[in-house]
Amino acid sequence: MVKIEDSVRKLLSKPGSEKPQECKRQPTEYEDLTGNFYDESNAFSMQYCHMYAIRLTELREVLASRVEAKWGKVQIAKLAELEDFEGKECVIIGTLFKHQTWKPSILRELSEDHQLTLPEPRANYCSEKDQLFLEDEMLRIKLVIGDADLKNYVTGVVCAILGHKDKHGSFVIKEWCFPGCVPRSLPVQPKSKGKLIFLSGLDLAASSKKVSLDLLADWIRGMAGNAVVQEEVTCVTRVIVAGNSVKSVTKTNNLMGHAEGKAQDTAITAEVAAATKRVDEFFIQIAECCCVTLMPGQHDPTNIMLPQRPLHPCILPRVSRY
Repeated sequence: MVKIEDSVRKLLSKPGSEKPQECKRQPTEYEDLTGNFYDESNAFSMQYCHMYAIRLTELREVLASRVEAKWGKVQIAKLAELEDFEGKECVIIGTLFKHQTWKPSILRELSEDHQLTLPEPRANYCSEKDQLFLEDEMLRIKLVIGDADLKNYVTGVVCAILGHKDKHGSFVIKEWCFPGCVPRSLPVQPKSKGKLIFLSGLDLAASSKKVSLDLLADWIRGMAGNAVVQEEVTCVTRVIVAGNSVKSVTKTNNLMGHAEGKAQDTAITAEVAAATKRVDEFFIQIAECCCVTLMPGQHDPTNIMLPQRPLHPCILPRVSRY
């Protein structure tokens, strides 16, 4: 005879007249601060150059003090002043730009409009032909760097470089100096004990793991586990889905304008439509008992340009009611 133990670890309880345990999810305050990222003007004249210029101005003072501490009283020159320092050792401060041959280009994407063969997508855009430049508010100069070190640097990094300008107009690197990390701020004690759940890359267009998704939904809703687990789930106040719920890979065909290419487009569209329906069915289970923030991803059916717009309510007719 199996003995029923009165333990918190049990998943089943013996029959009786006791009322089932009722767990209530903790309420929490939520304020939507995404309004600054909505641009209804459809104007495309704004560029990132102003943000780069402000960041360079702010970090220039930080780098100047770090340069003096590292290299002493060395001359710091603007790129426009390098004509007077040819062959002389000096320091230049600017933002790195890495020119990559295989980096996505709008000119290559225009080949789609002319029904040309599209290039295969790449997982890595680095090549031996990459070049590294340093630019400030006015000019750009090519940096002389070894192929082994080139892969360690990326676009957008503000730094100071010790070296000299050669007769070819390039800057020969001797040493680097970076601004370092942002000063650590003191941790802020949260006002509530609420917890967040982050999900991403569900890829319901290719995922066949329906059982695991059902278990996840049951756990979030408090319908799985024992009493202790269910009590812990009540602290979950919001589920944040960080993109690629529909797809995690974008499929394209290389036969634009041909019958076979149109058939592939039709199949891809049908696949996305079926996946969005599964996304709607999955999140409606969670939205009934917990708040959900659904963010679009790189491969989800929304605009590609940043900032991305939320998924249209017509795509998710059921869960969008919440």
